[in-house]
Amino acid sequence: YEIIAGDWSSDVCSSDLSQSRYAAEVMRKEKFRTAASEYLNRDIKIKDIKLEIENNNQFLDFIEDFVHPEVQSIRDEMIDKTLKNNNIVFVEIPLFFEKNLRNSLSKHGKVFVVSTICGIDKQLLRAKKRDKNLSDKMLNLIISRQTSDEDRVAGSDFIIYTYGKSIVTGK
Repeated sequence: YEIIAGDWSSDVCSSDLSQSRYAAEVMRKEKFRTAASEYLNRDIKIKDIKLEIENNNQFLDFIEDFVHPEVQSIRDEMIDKTLKNNNIVFVEIPLFFEKNLRNSLSKHGKVFVVSTICGIDKQLLRAKKRDKNLSDKMLNLIISRQTSDEDRVAGSDFIIYTYGKSIVTGK
């Protein structure tokens, strides 16, 4: 039996949404900026959004509520398109557990959840490497909103431990 796989990243899609790379298919940067400005009752520039999140945690909830439905719509479309030519699709979703997305993916067929567990030290290093301008305050906010490793292990079908050597385990 041959497995032909495709992949798709929610993280890349979210980034693209905020930078409006898919202008014709998704919301434009101006639509996002306008909605953020209306939420805050003042004008805000895209470049100032991280700073606003650091000072207003509810603003992050607003952003997630605004962006995630669009990401889910694009993800569903891409999964369906990928499954036409592939036996299996790997979908990378950073907030899979936090947004309770297992059910939204099960409509596409059997879902196997694979989690990567690396420990908090490596997690912090990776976050700082991805965004060199990430403040400690923002980093702590992000980490505080993430599902614990214990809960991710409990909710996963397979776990990849990356403490040094990668070890894959299944339940």
